[in-house]
Amino acid sequence: MKQRNTGLHVGKYRKNRTFSSRLTETILPSALIFCALAGLLTTVTGLTAILSLFASGLIFLALFTTVKHFRKEAILLPAALVILIVIVIFARATLLNGFAALWNETRDLWAAEKEILLPLAQTDNSGLWLASVLCGLFLAALSLLLSKIPALTSALLICCTVAAGLIHITPWLFVVAGIALLLLAWQKNTVSAANFLLLGALVLGIAALVLQTGTVQSFSRTAKDALHRWRYETSERVLPEGKLSDPVPEAGGTETILSVTSDKSDTLYLRGFVGDTYENGAWSALDAETAANEKDLFYWLHENGFFPQSQFALSAAEYETATITVSNFSACSLYRYEPFSVLPTSAGTAKNRLAPSAVETSGWNGEREYSYTIIANSSSILPEILDDLQQNEANSVYLQMESAYRDFVDSYALTVPQEFTDKLGHLLEETKQDLSFSGELSKEQAQICALLFLETCFDGNPSLPLDDTTKGTTYQYATVAALALRYYGIPARYAEGFTVRTTENETASVTAENAGAWVEVYQDGVGWLPLALTPGLESLAPEQTESGIKPVGAGEGEGSGPRVTEGQEPEQDDADQSEESDNTPDGGQRTGLFTKPAFWILLIAGILLLLVLFILIRHHIILKKRNETFTQEDSSAAAACLFADCAALLATMGLKRGTGSMLELCEAANEQLGEDYATKLREMTACNAQALFSSRTISAEQLKEMHTFHDETLGKLKSLCKPLQQLRLKWLNCLY
Repeated sequence: MKQRNTGLHVGKYRKNRTFSSRLTETILPSALIFCALAGLLTTVTGLTAILSLFASGLIFLALFTTVKHFRKEAILLPAALVILIVIVIFARATLLNGFAALWNETRDLWAAEKEILLPLAQTDNSGLWLASVLCGLFLAALSLLLSKIPALTSALLICCTVAAGLIHITPWLFVVAGIALLLLAWQKNTVSAANFLLLGALVLGIAALVLQTGTVQSFSRTAKDALHRWRYETSERVLPEGKLSDPVPEAGGTETILSVTSDKSDTLYLRGFVGDTYENGAWSALDAETAANEKDLFYWLHENGFFPQSQFALSAAEYETATITVSNFSACSLYRYEPFSVLPTSAGTAKNRLAPSAVETSGWNGEREYSYTIIANSSSILPEILDDLQQNEANSVYLQMESAYRDFVDSYALTVPQEFTDKLGHLLEETKQDLSFSGELSKEQAQICALLFLETCFDGNPSLPLDDTTKGTTYQYATVAALALRYYGIPARYAEGFTVRTTENETASVTAENAGAWVEVYQDGVGWLPLALTPGLESLAPEQTESGIKPVGAGEGEGSGPRVTEGQEPEQDDADQSEESDNTPDGGQRTGLFTKPAFWILLIAGILLLLVLFILIRHHIILKKRNETFTQEDSSAAAACLFADCAALLATMGLKRGTGSMLELCEAANEQLGEDYATKLREMTACNAQALFSSRTISAEQLKEMHTFHDETLGKLKSLCKPLQQLRLKWLNCLY
């Protein structure tokens, strides 16, 4: 007799399955997926309570496997809900503190890696372990669902790994990638337990080796540079973007790179790339770690409307403005080419970014056309602005913020690499002595020293330029000038872009002749100003007196703002102390993150989204497994499964078989569902008996009739249910 894969046989098989088989088939793939998800979570959030996360998740998986082995799955969901309710009721404050601490750890990671500034949550970190436990339980439950669809899970893990790698490279990313490959192999039953352990050890070893040798960092830099060129460069690089060794076209090209339209005539320095740090022959933006150390300062500044990119306009808010439109044809589209006097209301000011020197565009390929508003004729009104800042008491709040930002500038914009000092330090000192300057230099004296040094540096002496050439380029001039100014005690940085003279309501064409680099010095009170110490560039910096410009807020004059130092509060009137006590640069503004309506709206929306995702995945998995039984090759087993599901649908309608036979149930079906359906039920009952107990195979026609009967039964159920009941039966009970 041919053995049938009936429902009875399947049930018996499941009952006799050993715990070890459950361990291999359920907990092991789920544990792999859980480890991958936990690794991704720690990568993107910086979670430190890793032990609580892993312990809670793995314990949950072990308990789930044990309970399922003894056929007690029905107690899992109620027990989990009870535990969750107890935690929310009795440990709500601790739980909120924990998630706030997790938020702050995520904030620190993103600030350090991507220079993105997120709000600061007020917490004592007491509940971080509890938050990590709940995260572990959620990830464990999610891994149980994902283990049912290994192919899709593998693709999802690979995509998430790539995304996480853009944020932070950790050994976990190699582990996650290895787990994704293992899941694919597991699906094909090609991986034994021994091979699994061997492959896992191999993945971990390769991860440790690669990270130790620094290959990942090198590859990451190369890949990022290639991606940068692909996204933002349309032709040969117009500007070196701080890489002085990169070849750029010689000045003199006639091709239009930018077109600039203004409603007023003016001379503009359109700044693109900005270099804050010089090392190994290249300029780079301020490193993320340095900026992240001052995240609280910048959060305080941003909350009070102070943005370094538009600092000059903040100090000159009541002056005449001009509107500029830029069309970028072939320059790097990562940067917006803006002058130093752009207003904060113009697009380009990033409220959530940590002290970016350059203004970066949005979008995959950046922006090629944009408009902004600037303070018109900035150079001519600069002395007037400086006088007003020192004399107008209404500027006291602005001066406090400017003073705090100035301290930050001094912390990095005076750094001179040792290689530069070793090579040219004695010449810098000789230049200072030749001019009879001694002690601390004024801005004017420092600029004179730097200019004289540049003339000597690029006057045919091959040992002086940084790249040992006799011909100095605008990029070399700007580099040496910035470092020389720093050497003499003037905060300076390197800037690249275009200089252009605009005519009212006319379009100016910008070519390679307009491309170049210049130095920007920090002018107390108004921020970064172009200072042209390179040939062919006109300075927009203010005219200097013999003693130099008096730093705003540094003297004892009326209206000067106090200089804020670390650990010291700015002096204020008693009336203002209570209002500004929480807005201090040393601690940032401690916002009640969990009291803001927007946070709770986003939190509830996120929870609902996760719940919907859980319901959809669960519904998909259950229906997929059920349909597989309905369409299996053994027609008799398929017919038996279809009839069993029909019996379950009838039971939902109140037509339960109980201890009686299905023929007795036909009488009740006749009264509730009609004679025709009852007749069909008797026929399908006989067909089911043939499938279960007869040696005759169910024909294709009989199987088709059983499918039709199943659809009819499902239709009867839907017609008897109200809309809300239909939703419950479909998404919660997964009956269809």
